[in-house]
Amino acid sequence: MTWISENPWPVAGTLLGAAVVCLALLRFTTQGRFLVWGLGAAGLAVLLLGVERFWVTDRERIEGTLYAMADAARRSDYEGLEGLLAPEFGKPSLIGRAYIRGTLEATEFEFINLSGMNVGRPGRQTRQATAEVTARASWKEKTPTGGPNFNATPVAGVRFAVGVREVEPKVWKVTRIELTDTGTGNISPEDALKYMPR
Repeated sequence: MTWISENPWPVAGTLLGAAVVCLALLRFTTQGRFLVWGLGAAGLAVLLLGVERFWVTDRERIEGTLYAMADAARRSDYEGLEGLLAPEFGKPSLIGRAYIRGTLEATEFEFINLSGMNVGRPGRQTRQATAEVTARASWKEKTPTGGPNFNATPVAGVRFAVGVREVEPKVWKVTRIELTDTGTGNISPEDALKYMPR
């Protein structure tokens, strides 16, 4: 059912294409059945798009949480980002609350783009899920001498594995963040984290 609730565009596009074909056939054949078929296909496409608009899935809520985190980080808004973290966030992990606060205090992001997001199906009983996402960013670090140090992720971006949990109905928060791929073959995720500002 995800083709209805999360991405109905291929089906809706096909239906709209069929509607256009039916209306063209109506023009050339003047047979009323093509009008009925065309209007039916167009109506079904509009219905599908309406259902998708108002039916928000858990996966879409999780994606919204991750995009909100990226926006808060781009603004260096630790309080806003912390509001998206579950109480158990950072236990145990290399990326914890202090690490994030230190990074945001020492960094001014020019942009953060998320792509390649893959959200797993949330567990019915546990109400937990995992997501993988690629991030690309450019930032300016505040150096001890006061001057800026410009940096950016590799062109391929860096890959993160994120754990999420539904802390209350329809509210998903992040339980863990792990750097899984640095986008370069010559540095491990653990070594990369050591060089981030803290």
